[in-house]
Order: sequence, then C-alpha cells, then structure tokens
Amino acid sequence: MDWAMTEKSYSQRRACALVGIDPYLYRRQSTRPSDEDLRRRLRELAGERRRFGYRRLHLLLEREGWVSNRKKLYRLYREEGLTVRKRGGRERAIGTRAPMAIPQGPNQRWSLDFVSDSFADGRRFRVLCVIIRHCRSDRWRDMAHLQPGMPGGRRRYLAVRPVGGA
Repeated sequence: MDWAMTEKSYSQRRACALVGIDPYLYRRQSTRPSDEDLRRRLRELAGERRRFGYRRLHLLLEREGWVSNRKKLYRLYREEGLTVRKRGGRERAIGTRAPMAIPQGPNQRWSLDFVSDSFADGRRFRVLCVIIRHCRSDRWRDMAHLQPGMPGGRRRYLAVRPVGGA
C-alpha cells in the first residue's frame, strides 16, 4: 500500500481500491490496550505448568487478579505459540527383533483369542479360542452366552472340543 502511494504516486483511495480494502481500514489506529504484561505472565505460567491448557491458566490468572476474557486469553495463548506439551509415547523396541522360534512340539506355544458375535435373535456370545501353534488345531473353545434383559448378563460356560480331536 505504501509502495503504491510513494513509488507510483497513487492517492490513498486509489491504492486501497487496487488492493481491495476500505480506506478506513488503512487509516484506522488500534485502540486495543497493550497486553504485554498479561502476555509475559501467561508465558511464565505456561512455562511453570506445562500440562495446563489455556482454560486452567485462565483460572490461575483470575486468582492473581488479572481480569480477562477467556476468548481473549485463548487468542493471546495462540499468538504466543503456546500449546500443551504432549506426553511422551511409550518406548518402542530399538533395532531388529529376534524372530520368534518355530515350535518343535506340542504345548510349546499357545495362542489365545477372544471372539464375540451374536445370534439372529440378538443373543450375544463370546468364545475364547485356544490354538496350539505346533499343529494349528483348535483344542477347545470356552463359550460365554450373555442373555439380554438380565442385569449384567447371565453367563453359561461350555467347553467344546473339535469333532475327531483328542
């Protein structure tokens, strides 16, 4: 805007029309009070309490006597680039893992899996599948039927062996 007025000798009105803004916006002086003290205190509190977001920092500032709108504080919080520090994730294994040994005989490795489904009439059931990884056959299944309409669901346990299994 200033470049167009100085270099090209455009009037303020014409330069504003080129940019597409109202001349009032160009001339307007901000009447917003300086928030430097509030910004400084907000940065201090955010540094001390890294897990506090802007809402909890707003409460702390109110207790100290800073009267501020929460939306204004959020604007200042974002302008200062403050965010809640994320907690570190779980530590993962470093390097390559050793491959799992292949089972050489029965009962060396079992795999457990819970499976749930429902019948056509709406009754739900759960199955615990136990698989012996050596022969890859289902040894048994433990079923728990949940009856609808009963408080907490009534459970009936039934052990099932595959047909022809030992």
